[in-house]
Amino acid sequence: MRSVSRYGLGLMLLLCGTLSCVDRLNRSNPYDPINNLIPVGAIWYETIDEAGFIPHYDHTSAEFLDKMWIIGGNDGGSMYSDVWSSPNGIEWTDVLQIAAFPARAEHASAVLQNQLWVVSGYDGTSHLADVWSSLDGASWNQTTAAAAFGLRSKHLVLALNDKLWLVGGYDGASEQGDVWSSLDGSSWSLVTADGGYTARSGHMGLVADGKLWLIGGYDGTSYLNDVWNSEDGVNWTEVTAAAQFSGRHNGAAFIGGGKIWLIGGHDGGSKIADVWVSGNGSDWTRVTDAPGYGAIQGHTGLLYDNKLWVLLGDAADGGVWRSP
Repeated sequence: MRSVSRYGLGLMLLLCGTLSCVDRLNRSNPYDPINNLIPVGAIWYETIDEAGFIPHYDHTSAEFLDKMWIIGGNDGGSMYSDVWSSPNGIEWTDVLQIAAFPARAEHASAVLQNQLWVVSGYDGTSHLADVWSSLDGASWNQTTAAAAFGLRSKHLVLALNDKLWLVGGYDGASEQGDVWSSLDGSSWSLVTADGGYTARSGHMGLVADGKLWLIGGYDGTSYLNDVWNSEDGVNWTEVTAAAQFSGRHNGAAFIGGGKIWLIGGHDGGSKIADVWVSGNGSDWTRVTDAPGYGAIQGHTGLLYDNKLWVLLGDAADGGVWRSP
């Protein structure tokens, strides 16, 4: 194992020591050093750049054992099965360079029953149907080599009501609109073959208010900007058919401060540089269209230590970023 670290902007400000120097930094960063006003989601600090990592995207991340974790992904040419963890976003430990599960990207991860889960994905040649779990992030157990949901990548896996839930994705031939659930990661039950939403892949999702949430994605023809939720995985409610943000896939969505955050993605033509927030999933506010990391896709995002985090991704500066 090895660790990497990088001092953040706080040290820069300490060494800078003058308001004029802070003002120079603020020309592209709307931070008020006098009144200490930090607009969450609008200002982003890079805690470590790509130099500490293989430049991953289409990886997964999670909060687990009081740390942030980054799992697998690709660099545009090779697939990886490495596992990284950090207690603070600055110091990262390379827990595994090669995990027991095969290298992959476009997989899904979740935390359930005090275990970290990796569910299917794409290995560069084939779509996968396996499921793996770990109690510590270092030792991995294959719970099934061929889950009942079949081959799947760019899908969504969430933990709710003591179950894992798999929603949609791509099976190597077409986008899917089904929902599956599992109590143990081994036995999977079909909840519904059609949730009422358009079949899709690369969609974003989260758990909030005791519900599964589904945001955007790609239906094989169009990039979507609809929002759906469900309490039971069977009955889905369309919260909005056309949110204020543009249609996209491969972005990141998560709950933070009681609000839903949506960050970046790809609209079929280009990567997207924006951050959106919503209190109800229907009404969205754009916080910024110029985050420090730039246009980005294939990243992950989460709330950790009362901060918003964007982890790696396909971007001009795809390191590890936090706000505020």
